[in-house]
Amino acid sequence: MEDVLSKICDKQAFEYRKIVIEEYNRRDLVDNLIEIIRVIPNNQYWEQSLSDYLGNESIDESFITSAFEKLKVSDSYSEETMSSLRFYVDNIKYIIKHKERELDRFIDEIKDRNWYYNWLIFIAEVNRVILKKRFKQ
Repeated sequence: MEDVLSKICDKQAFEYRKIVIEEYNRRDLVDNLIEIIRVIPNNQYWEQSLSDYLGNESIDESFITSAFEKLKVSDSYSEETMSSLRFYVDNIKYIIKHKERELDRFIDEIKDRNWYYNWLIFIAEVNRVILKKRFKQ
């Protein structure tokens, strides 16, 4: 397994690492993954991906406000909104845990506009349910 995981050590392979981490997490084997990563040479991006996924990251909270502002004025997916949209999706768990009031205000402002905004709300609400379920366990 080390050979396979060592092939996605590059900085650009973050999406592949995220998939692997999610699969290990789904099977409750994150500890095994951590042990494998420790053996891999040049594992700095692996460690960063794992830290980000587990919520040990720190986010510049001004990015959250900026992303909300950009997404409020967008009405669909576009190249201009891509970075804000990606930030929103990638960091929704952090936003729910640390900026829930700001998220609630954002949701209130975009509620019932169109399918695109409903999709943004769906992402937040599904992740809220998942986080609450994990917290109760």
